[in-house]
Amino acid sequence: MQNFCKWVNDYLDSSGDRNLLFMVDEVGQFIGKNTQMMLKLQTITEDLGTYCGGRAWVVVTSQADIDAAIGGMSKGDGQDFSKIQGRFNTRLQLSSSNTSEVIQKRLLSKTDKAHEQLTDIFAEKGDILRNQLTFDKTTTADLKGYTDSLSFVDNYPFVPYHYNLVQKVFESIRVKGASGKNLAMGERSLLDAFQSAAKQMKNNELDVLVPFHSFYAPIESFLEPAIKRTIDQACDSESLTKFDQNILKTLFLIRYVDVVKSTLDNLVTLSIDRIDADKIKLRKQIEDSLNRLEKQLLIARNNDVFIFLTNEEKEIENEIRQTDFEMSEVSNKLSTIVFNDILKNNRTYRYPINKQDFMVSRFCNGHPKDGTTLEDLVIKVVSPLDSHYDSFSHEQACIEHSLKDNGSVLIKLDEDQRLWDDLTVFIKTDRFLKQNSGQRPEQEHLLREKQMENMAREKRLKVGFEALFAEASVYAIGTKMPKKSVTPSVIVEESYKYIVENTFAKLNLLNVTPGEVLPELQKVLVADNVAQLGLDLQADECNPDATREVEQYVSFRIERNEPVYLSDIVTHFGKRPYGWPVNEILLLVARLGLAGKLAFSLQGSDLALNRAYEPFNSVRKRGDIRVNKIRQVNDSQVKKSL
Repeated sequence: MQNFCKWVNDYLDSSGDRNLLFMVDEVGQFIGKNTQMMLKLQTITEDLGTYCGGRAWVVVTSQADIDAAIGGMSKGDGQDFSKIQGRFNTRLQLSSSNTSEVIQKRLLSKTDKAHEQLTDIFAEKGDILRNQLTFDKTTTADLKGYTDSLSFVDNYPFVPYHYNLVQKVFESIRVKGASGKNLAMGERSLLDAFQSAAKQMKNNELDVLVPFHSFYAPIESFLEPAIKRTIDQACDSESLTKFDQNILKTLFLIRYVDVVKSTLDNLVTLSIDRIDADKIKLRKQIEDSLNRLEKQLLIARNNDVFIFLTNEEKEIENEIRQTDFEMSEVSNKLSTIVFNDILKNNRTYRYPINKQDFMVSRFCNGHPKDGTTLEDLVIKVVSPLDSHYDSFSHEQACIEHSLKDNGSVLIKLDEDQRLWDDLTVFIKTDRFLKQNSGQRPEQEHLLREKQMENMAREKRLKVGFEALFAEASVYAIGTKMPKKSVTPSVIVEESYKYIVENTFAKLNLLNVTPGEVLPELQKVLVADNVAQLGLDLQADECNPDATREVEQYVSFRIERNEPVYLSDIVTHFGKRPYGWPVNEILLLVARLGLAGKLAFSLQGSDLALNRAYEPFNSVRKRGDIRVNKIRQVNDSQVKKSL
């Protein structure tokens, strides 16, 4: 190599005042990943500079930007390649923004006759084309169709968005390593791709359009063997049609392109091969094709997106499908989504009139969420996962079921096969990932991708079930509830309110105390003799009807020789048919004590009212406060004793 540099220097010395340029085309393909090639280029560049004193220049070209090329390499390769960048301080950036103009002039120039015919076609069918060639709202790039007659003539049989999209395909396939690194990304490769696709259309009439799968053939020879083998095997499969194979090729091409998602609507647009193509018929054809490809484990569905599977991804997908699971896991996950996420894990309902909190028992598909004890309010969610779901098929059956066990709120979720299938896939994937956590270091990146997919799937499930809940049939104590809201929490609270107002018959005996109750309770308990004399239990503010109910309950229990504790009173009047707030019940009891009708003891010792506030407010101590009835003496009894 040094001899070569000396020869160059001798030549320059003998040539007078001249410089010598060495032009190296496609240096990226020359180097590839070969470190030795990098070293040779670095050495010869340095030696030419040393021996020739700057009179010998080395100019290299590449279809990829040098920074982009380094970014696409491994860390080690990128560091090695960056060493020689200093030898090329002068850089010229050549843009690919005018690729479409090059292709139009080199490949798509039209004769006068063709120009006239195409102009007539667009005049007749321009509106059809604008409607045919549209992408869904998930598409993040501006993928333009035909804007006018001239655009149609210049680009036919391609569509303007093909230029941008094919460029993205080339870039993404190189970066993701689905092809050899010698797949270039510049104008020449695009020219080859468009020329190959155009040749496939040469025997068609003027109503033809280029479907996107036509761009697979130009890159096929550059693909990694594993990728090519997957598609070749699909092409040899007797269970798949030619159309299936083309859809698979399209899915591969846009597998790593982030600007357009492989949704059904987008696949329809990319597969249009005729100006007058029937999109409804094509959509059904693609749906059937996707189902066949999914059964063959060549693709996977992630919500509305269909994903081409590499061999490694296919193996993992197959293992997930074969993962065993229990239906109880699926039902438990549904229960968590409904009660924890959609209904915000709310175990109580506060009745707005008297601010009373009612505990709620929650059931999903017949299984309790919080234990088997039935509270005053019960909500039951039934879904197609329930083995007895068919018994809820008729409205009358739902009405009767909502009347059982003192009544309940019944939520009947409808069928949504996609949603229920996604829930099952989530459970299988979650179990598979837990079973293989840390077990497959060589597949760690794929497992991480699956985990991210499953996290996204869980979010979609929550959104999907919230929408399903909003459309569910709701029954409460024998009545089908009218739809007043689409918010699940509001729907449920309306049902709770209906139950409270129709089953708590003595709820209205209590008039809610204005303001805070606890200060009033403390005031009653520390009242002096003057306040005692001024107390009128028949006054409206003292809730005479409610007070009478409490006094009668205590009397009834004592007459049966049953001990009565403050906690018994609170529990009894907090449940159906009363549903009174705890603090209001304590206030009623305190007033009866102040009026001399009840006495209290705590652990065998008398409990004076002025020391009763703290134990009254202690849930634990209420169970130790015994309530006794003070025998009342009337006037006739006094006279008789004299």
